[in-house]
Amino acid sequence: MKRSIFTLITLLLFTQYTFSQNSIMFTAKIDGSQEVPAVTTTATGTGTFVLSANGTQLTYHITVNGLSGAITGSHFHNAAAGTGGGVVKAFSFSGNTASGTWTSADANQPLTDLLLSELLKGKLYVNIHTAANPGGEIRGQVLLSTGVGFSAKLEGSQEVPAVTTTASGTGSVRLNTDGTVNFDITAGGLTPTAAHFHNAAAGTAGGVAKSITLTNNTSAGVWASGDASQPLTDLLLRELVKGRLYMNVHTAANAGGEIRGQVLLNSGASFTAKMDGSQEVPAVTTTATGTGSFVLSSNGTQLTYNITVNGLSGAITGSHFHNAAAGTGGGVVKTFTFNGNTASGIWTSADANQPLTDLLLSELLKGKLYVNVHTSANAGGEIRGQVLLSTGMGFTAKLEGSQETPAITTTASGTGSVRLNTDGTVSYDLTAGGLTPTSAHFHNAAAGISGGVVKSITLTNNTALGIWSSVDVTQPLTDLLLRELVKGKLYMNVHTLTNPGGEIRGQVINSTEIASGIEATDSQELPSRFTLSQNYPNPFNPSTVIQYAVPFESKVNVTIFNSIGQVVKTYNEGNKNAGSYSIRFNGERLASGVYLYNIKAFSLDGKQNFHATKKMLLIK
Repeated sequence: MKRSIFTLITLLLFTQYTFSQNSIMFTAKIDGSQEVPAVTTTATGTGTFVLSANGTQLTYHITVNGLSGAITGSHFHNAAAGTGGGVVKAFSFSGNTASGTWTSADANQPLTDLLLSELLKGKLYVNIHTAANPGGEIRGQVLLSTGVGFSAKLEGSQEVPAVTTTASGTGSVRLNTDGTVNFDITAGGLTPTAAHFHNAAAGTAGGVAKSITLTNNTSAGVWASGDASQPLTDLLLRELVKGRLYMNVHTAANAGGEIRGQVLLNSGASFTAKMDGSQEVPAVTTTATGTGSFVLSSNGTQLTYNITVNGLSGAITGSHFHNAAAGTGGGVVKTFTFNGNTASGIWTSADANQPLTDLLLSELLKGKLYVNVHTSANAGGEIRGQVLLSTGMGFTAKLEGSQETPAITTTASGTGSVRLNTDGTVSYDLTAGGLTPTSAHFHNAAAGISGGVVKSITLTNNTALGIWSSVDVTQPLTDLLLRELVKGKLYMNVHTLTNPGGEIRGQVINSTEIASGIEATDSQELPSRFTLSQNYPNPFNPSTVIQYAVPFESKVNVTIFNSIGQVVKTYNEGNKNAGSYSIRFNGERLASGVYLYNIKAFSLDGKQNFHATKKMLLIK
């Protein structure tokens, strides 16, 4: 009984923390050509930025190299590309790299709602100043790395007040890198009179922000800032990110709305299926339609789905995931069931029957799975929809000597940005500073383990920009490497003469793992001293929470080690304001055993420091 209670508590905690692991990733390619006027320089840089789900924290990691002299200033500025703007946030470098978190609670230069809107529209940039170029030697616009996925599960229980109904719906929403929003929605089990986006938080009702036109209970549309009526304003853009928009379908019986779904940021990679008869092989003539929203967990082991269909010729006789590319038929790989017009569930790699295998994960990432709904009139399937990556996936790598195996003592550092694009290719940027590279590569291994080279990276002035695809003549992006990327088992490695095995290394991890790292707690009292608390729960499986406090602004580094001293995770070498913070550590990819967590905190004047280490136990 005690074990059951412990397991339940652990599951509840894990569910809570997994839900909060939503984030939005941005990238900056930094050079002199973006300065106004342009600066002739070989200096370069790379920046990665991760915005928390509520839009209140922006974690950044920026590396520069080859500047004409010492850095005299470094800032976020507010202006569109090609124009100059004022300073809105200062940040500082340690060697060639700057790390930190910019929050809405900062006493000076906070991340305001206005600046959040400007960030989402691509109107913030980072600027690095030197004595030779006081206006800035290199600059990089901070831009969305990939599109951003949201989902809405429409039901009567979300209405205010709640409505008792068997109707249901599915919505899929994407914020694109150009600032427009695409949306798909299907509502089933009702006759709509109208449908809209409304503006309010969950549990409250708000006014109409955007009309949705349904045809056969389904809609696909685009929402942009340039729309003549009901434009996507700056306010609505940030309300979308903050989870304060909802989809609402109205009926004659329920004029205020019969089913509603809050539009919430997805906690992993976003996939969408637009379902109709034309995709069947051969095509089926039908007015039936459907929408599916799918979210793949950051480690690639769980696919959460919500699928709604409408207008079928009769009762559903079967519904499945099938394995084949668009335009071809394939066998069943997973059965799912409908409750009314909607099917919801989680397909996992641990399912006793029809698991989400590594092979099927690769097929999913390549767009070779589809959902198919069968009826008596159309036994082979009446409507079908290919499950396609709708927004891409963002990853980041923080390169440092401590991640090498064994660890290397060095002042060199680096920043890597990696994107899995919707066409299945991988784009990457990397800057390494404080060293003279002999070579650089992607390697294949989990954190704390060395692996072989799988892709060479060509550095010019210590910076690389490249594309990796499955059709590359040498070192192609294979199915295995595609899923290893998703599972966090690739790393970037920069080699030198002194350290031929690698001087700095950075595990390529999903941006959600960055955003779920260090967050401020809700405590209103500032701590009076440094503290490091015992993790909870302990023992844990697979996640636990580590809390610490700093009494004044300090540079903080938290490191997780295994029992033989190898680094398995490093968190946020950056400046933290006075306050209490929590780290959500996920040991899902680690073996059972004893792990150590260590904090090093230094006051900015260098006069005070704090070091502490505690043990924790992972039991699987």
